[in-house]
Amino acid sequence: MKTPAFFCMKNSCLIFILCLVLTSCVKEVTKDPFQNRIFSIYELSYDRNAGKTMVIATFRVGSDTGRTLKLSSASEVKFANEAVPYEPGRNDYYRDFSRTITLGTFFYRDSIKNVYSNSINLIARIENPVVDIINRAQGSFELDWLGDSIIADSYVMVTLKSLADTSKKEVFYQRALGAGSLIMGLDQLNQLPAGPAIIRTERYFEKKATSASPAGGLIRSRYIALDRRISLL
Repeated sequence: MKTPAFFCMKNSCLIFILCLVLTSCVKEVTKDPFQNRIFSIYELSYDRNAGKTMVIATFRVGSDTGRTLKLSSASEVKFANEAVPYEPGRNDYYRDFSRTITLGTFFYRDSIKNVYSNSINLIARIENPVVDIINRAQGSFELDWLGDSIIADSYVMVTLKSLADTSKKEVFYQRALGAGSLIMGLDQLNQLPAGPAIIRTERYFEKKATSASPAGGLIRSRYIALDRRISLL
């Protein structure tokens, strides 16, 4: 026969198990789950084709390759004292202006009121040379851009996109300090079909942010030259 003591012990065990289950269902609440792990990227870009300046702030977990974040409502992002809103379709904070902006300051306040401020300058202007034809029968093509040579922490990227087959494009880079041109190699040029194409030339600058969380941050600047239509033979 089971004694009252047995039932009392059984009930106590059930209550103990129930407490464990309920405790495991309660999520840990922390006042500051991510703030020190937020990596910030600030970009000031100008696109001469669109005639607009773009300011972009991206926040990621841990590093520049981490998962993108939408900040909490308690956070604030500004550029030149103007709010920069979150754009869900882009997964970043974005605003554009129909004018050239050559410098400004990004302001970011996180949810626990840490404040970070980074000044940024627009990278030097760059333009495509006057070129109408690239003839592959003459071998590789050297593109001499118009504008300053490569400086520290910067590079130039040239994209040649076919208009005969818009799924085809080749990208060329120049990172050598002091360079004022780049070689469009024949092997890459031969990957594109003959016909009309667009040359897009962009100058980039990147350095570490001076004001950031312990995870760090980057400052980027970009200038997109006026596209040039050419014939690829």
